[in-house]
Amino acid sequence: MAANEPLLQAFWNEVDSNEPEADTFACATAEQLQQLYPNQLLQYLKHHGVKKLGSARVPASELQRLGLGPRSRTLMLTRGSTSLTLDWKEWGVTPMPEQSSEAGAESDGMSEAVGRLLSSSAAGAGAHAAVAAAAPAVVVAVPHAAPAQHQQRHSQDDQEAGTRRQSGEAGSRGRSLWGQLRALQECGHLAGQASCAHHDAHPAPPALPPPPTVVLEAYVVAVRDAAAAGERGILRPVLRRWQLGSCSAGAFGLPAVQAIVCYKWEKFAGALLMKQLAAYGLWLGAFTGFMLLFTSNDAALTDKELLSTWQGRAACVCEAAALLGMSPFLLGEVAALAAYGFWGWLSAWNLLDVTTYGLQIAITVLHLGVFTHGPWRLTLAVAVQAVLLAVRLTYFSRVFRSTTFDFMGALQAVAREVGSYLGVLLLLMCGFAAAFYTVFRDDEATEGAFDSLPISLMTMVNYAISGASYYMHNFLSSRSPAVAIGLIMVYQVLVSMILMSLLTGIMTNALSRAQLQEAVITILNRAQVIDELEAVLPFPLLAFTAVRQRGPGAIHTLPYIHVLRVDPRQSREDMDGADVWPAAAAQLGVVGAGVAAGGGDASTGGGGDGSVRGASPPRSRQHSGALPRPSSSAASLAAAGADATAAVPAAAAVERLEGQVRSLEGQLAEVRGALQQLLELNSGMRDLMAAQLLGGGPQGGPQGGPQGGQQAQPQKGAGSKSK
Repeated sequence: MAANEPLLQAFWNEVDSNEPEADTFACATAEQLQQLYPNQLLQYLKHHGVKKLGSARVPASELQRLGLGPRSRTLMLTRGSTSLTLDWKEWGVTPMPEQSSEAGAESDGMSEAVGRLLSSSAAGAGAHAAVAAAAPAVVVAVPHAAPAQHQQRHSQDDQEAGTRRQSGEAGSRGRSLWGQLRALQECGHLAGQASCAHHDAHPAPPALPPPPTVVLEAYVVAVRDAAAAGERGILRPVLRRWQLGSCSAGAFGLPAVQAIVCYKWEKFAGALLMKQLAAYGLWLGAFTGFMLLFTSNDAALTDKELLSTWQGRAACVCEAAALLGMSPFLLGEVAALAAYGFWGWLSAWNLLDVTTYGLQIAITVLHLGVFTHGPWRLTLAVAVQAVLLAVRLTYFSRVFRSTTFDFMGALQAVAREVGSYLGVLLLLMCGFAAAFYTVFRDDEATEGAFDSLPISLMTMVNYAISGASYYMHNFLSSRSPAVAIGLIMVYQVLVSMILMSLLTGIMTNALSRAQLQEAVITILNRAQVIDELEAVLPFPLLAFTAVRQRGPGAIHTLPYIHVLRVDPRQSREDMDGADVWPAAAAQLGVVGAGVAAGGGDASTGGGGDGSVRGASPPRSRQHSGALPRPSSSAASLAAAGADATAAVPAAAAVERLEGQVRSLEGQLAEVRGALQQLLELNSGMRDLMAAQLLGGGPQGGPQGGPQGGQQAQPQKGAGSKSK
């Protein structure tokens, strides 16, 4: 804890150095946060990792242009910046202007004038004459025309207006102004009438509703240099704490970590991974061609004999192409081992990679060399390599949302859940294998299925998977059929029916629990890929291969990251944990340090430049986004430890309450649906009973009255007598 004291004291000094009138908030640096304990680091990232800068309401059609929203499967947009302020113009977003007070007053005045005009026109024709005498004339400017043309236009307009009046279209669809005026005069509007028969029969269409809008929220990661590479940033420290077991995969669902991963993935990691996939496609395609062209006898031939045929030459070309496609991955593996160290490098994927490299080199040696058992070894190596290369292809699919399936992660999750259960199942199989071996090792009727203990164990595994009904005649013709039938029936009921069914259920539950964190696991996999690329590839190579326009801060050197996303309270289809963002946390009542109750601690400035600044006037230090400052460094350390200790049960209690609230909401939704169905059923039964009581015919209907009901009863009685 003593190592943290200078860094924490430097942070408090930096907070004090901010000017009181400054409209910003204090940000920690990545180097300061790296020295914190895992619990303190995660608590800071949870409560102070992101700050809301402001929000803007835009038309929903803007989401498609921005490529943002659940349909496009892009839940946030990120940009690097050198300052905390944000300009909407940088995103290409034009916020909808708010209606000003002057426009509202003008519209109110217009509505009052229209109301007075309508009330005055409804007074009658006599009142209209007095109003018309005092009202100013309406002057309509028309182009100059000759007398003959003017008379012809009058006759055409009169004819059009008369035709439209006869057809009931009034003058609203007339093509000329004079025709519309004459049609209005015929309808009576110009005579002061409040309404006419034609316009009452053909009301005006309703006004179109305003276009749908969405609220875009702007955030900033409140950690300077959070996206720096390696140990200078935030991503690698969080990854190492996860590898050591200090935190769970849920740490990668925090807003700050999400923003960092999204920024780096869109900036360079996604493009570099696609290039890696292209190189792997070359390796896989060349190996597939070699597998189709080679023969097992090639290992027993000399190089001259091998190159004497076209098939041998083509196989050698494919083999060379496979080695060429493998070479970048081999060099990257060596660089990763040097960067992480052996224990940091050791993982299931890396072991699989090393196995594929070794097998590819062994295949080349066996194919070009001459060995005694070369053909058999070459065939075995090619068969194993084909399986491993197909499995390794899933390494690339686990980071894309359209094909997100972590094959190795799923196997590890299932292995953790069913490891002990498989051990018990294997012990039972070994016991039954020993029993069958003891009884049937000298019996010829079993056809050698129990000649030794390993063979007996394989037979038990086969019986557990496929059943033993096919081999029942062998047990019936054995020396002791009663013992054989008893053993096989007990084994089938205990192992094949009960234990194997339980194994299937446990595996299904394990996969279901793993899929609950699918979005967080995808972010974790992307973070691993990003960190590996930054550790393996140097910065100039990253800039050259990933960014078209090179310049300062082209990759990940910009100090601040800005985030643009849809308001989580409007879109609950968020896949990456929208309820941990400040706006949704405030809605759920999870208001803590650094999370404002109003959905954010900043607002949109009204300046002409469209920039987004913090709220004004400045707030006190105790209520700002920074951690509360103790009176001394010792008190700071004590308070930090106490806050970290108290935050753990509080966070756990909040998570439990959130889960209970969500479960109650689901139960209430089910009850609401059931009640609605019951009400619909009740109304249907009521209508059916009313129809039956009324007789169901035209005479017994509602219009038939009591007489219809009285006439229906004798008819029913007559019908029953005739029957």
